[in-house]
Amino acid sequence: MKRIPILMFTLFAFALHAQQDSLDVARTDSIMRVVSTFKEIEIKAPRPIYSMDAGVVSYNVANDESIGGGNALDALRNAPSVEVDVDGNVKLRGSSKVQIWMNGYPTHMNGESLMVYLSSLSAEVIDHIEVIKNPSAEYMAADGTAIINIVMSVKLRRNRFLALGLSGNNRPYASPWASYVYDGDKLDFNIYLAPSISHQNSTREGDSWSFADNATGGMDTTQHQHWRTTSTSRDLYSILNMDLTYTINSMNDVSFNSFAIYQGFNTHSDDDRYRTEYLPSYLPLHYLTDKDDKSVNANGFSTLIYRHKFDRRGHNLSFTVNTNWMYTSFDAVTSRLFDAYCPNELKESSSQNRSLDPSFSLRYRKPIGEHDNLSVGIGFSPNSNLTRSHCLYFDSSSMTYSLSDSLRNRETATRGREEYASLNWSHRTSVFSTTLGVIAKAHQIDYSVESLFPEDMNLNYATLRPTLNITCHTKSMHYFSANYALSTTHPSPTQLSQSPAYQYDSYTVGNPLLEPYITHKADVGWNKYFASGSSLSVEAYGEWNNNTIESVLDATATPDPFLGRIVPFSTYYNIGSSHKYGLESNATYRVNAFLQFRLYANLYHSAYQIDHPKAGTYGDDAFTYDLRLNCSAKLFKKVYVNLSGNYTSPTISPFAERRSRYNVDLSASADFLDDRLSVRLSIKDLFNWNQTDLSNTNPYYITTETTHRDSRYITFGATFRIGKMDLRYHGQTGAGME
Repeated sequence: MKRIPILMFTLFAFALHAQQDSLDVARTDSIMRVVSTFKEIEIKAPRPIYSMDAGVVSYNVANDESIGGGNALDALRNAPSVEVDVDGNVKLRGSSKVQIWMNGYPTHMNGESLMVYLSSLSAEVIDHIEVIKNPSAEYMAADGTAIINIVMSVKLRRNRFLALGLSGNNRPYASPWASYVYDGDKLDFNIYLAPSISHQNSTREGDSWSFADNATGGMDTTQHQHWRTTSTSRDLYSILNMDLTYTINSMNDVSFNSFAIYQGFNTHSDDDRYRTEYLPSYLPLHYLTDKDDKSVNANGFSTLIYRHKFDRRGHNLSFTVNTNWMYTSFDAVTSRLFDAYCPNELKESSSQNRSLDPSFSLRYRKPIGEHDNLSVGIGFSPNSNLTRSHCLYFDSSSMTYSLSDSLRNRETATRGREEYASLNWSHRTSVFSTTLGVIAKAHQIDYSVESLFPEDMNLNYATLRPTLNITCHTKSMHYFSANYALSTTHPSPTQLSQSPAYQYDSYTVGNPLLEPYITHKADVGWNKYFASGSSLSVEAYGEWNNNTIESVLDATATPDPFLGRIVPFSTYYNIGSSHKYGLESNATYRVNAFLQFRLYANLYHSAYQIDHPKAGTYGDDAFTYDLRLNCSAKLFKKVYVNLSGNYTSPTISPFAERRSRYNVDLSASADFLDDRLSVRLSIKDLFNWNQTDLSNTNPYYITTETTHRDSRYITFGATFRIGKMDLRYHGQTGAGME
């Protein structure tokens, strides 16, 4: 097995030299004899499930049999350093500064949209997932963020391939899907379609206490609330993805990628709440809130790329047009019934949000000498976002919704543009790979609010972000890496706006005193990949911030002039200083072709210090660790069984704490009919442990809340494949590896 890397390098060397006119006949004959010897060897070693190159850690989903029949959510949870909670929020090493990309371009998805996308996308159509913790300048990502890039798979060449699937669970949830691939001499085409329908229940229960300073230097309780909220959601959504590449000739090609998602939500919730007002006067209240929501969310992106090659050594020019768009519509009818003191309320509310973010970029790449490459890019991105919120109370005299709620009627418009330029230099030898880059951005933003609190704002600022990635590897497949990035983040208009956005019982307002903050991110690591398919990695990392902007939940010190009582609100503060540094390890031990273990461990220390206008200097710190243990076994050479356990200790953020989370999942999958039919059955959260416990630790506003969801449930999946399967096997056995 140790001869394989040497032979592969020899073959690669042959491919390069074959393009040079000066290649002499004797050398050609010699190399051809080596190639002939190479072709006679049957390669059995599988491609490692995890690999790394130039600061990019790849999780090779197509080679992970434990994901068979699963979805992208299952795959993403297996990616190194990645955590996905029950709400679809993605974190990397405990940080939410993460962008989800698809085929090399950002999707701008988060929250519910991201959850829908991941749960509806079959792992069958994913080749690998790239985890980029410190993106180089070539990615032109947002400052201070990491990237998770989901790369779709086109497994066959010059062939047709069709996969049909069905996944679901007993919540209930059902999602049929289809994937079609056509690869010809000129045209490559791939389309994926997945409609879904689901049902979900959840329960939230919690308490909150508000406090205010008194004349004697102590604190008085101003309000206490206890609530229990149950909700039922019925959702319909669908996903469409299309990839097309047309090769004009050997030096020119055009590719088009498009992704769209449609979501329709119908949610009914009941909130039973006890609220006691202590200041300015004692008033106990009990009321029931009944709410019906209907919402539509449509979003997606498309990318058109034209590439021109000047030669076959990497000298090329590419022009890209990228478009992200989103439309959201929300309608709700809310009734609030009081036991006493207050009149009952009935209101109708609606909101719409539209955004369009096109971008145009030009990138030039040129090899310099034998080992160096230079990449220069420029780009321009205009953007616009419009949000309207409208609320009407029911008028009993006219029996219509005609009483305008001027406090909550609101329209915000954001228009701006971004110009950017990047310079990226890479030096690659047989042992070392070094990438040094810098990206410069200039931003212009116009922001306006039409409401009871009108506002106009104009922002102009520029940023500069240098990056450094170094990788070294040995012939025995040891990889050493070091990465560094420096970024500056400016506050957004929403974070600065003094115009409060009122909800039913609270509001959100910005902080005009916010300042930009600087982030230093660095890591060093060692990775070892074994010919058997096993691997081991250890990384030390750190993130240091000055003046980080964080959202903080607080309570008013005096009764709100519009609501007439003490209310909670959220705003933003600069955290004076914060840091996170830790150590993580990822190990895959392949005992044999039928048994494999994977362990992920992450231990980090985080701390912050904030100058709060009421609490004074306030800080906290904690050690947090994540553990994931996965055992995969093939029984009777047919059934693949996967058992995984996950544990995350309590985590902190400014004035907030999330308690520990843990769960155990069990799944089994098998292939039939010469791998044309795959079936999968799994039990999520085997012991029904999954719940979310959150606490707000602001000394002036303390909350505790527990959320229970449909935690334990059974999922199933089936995939049927039509087409030639030959190259699919090659990918799993390691043939054709780059």
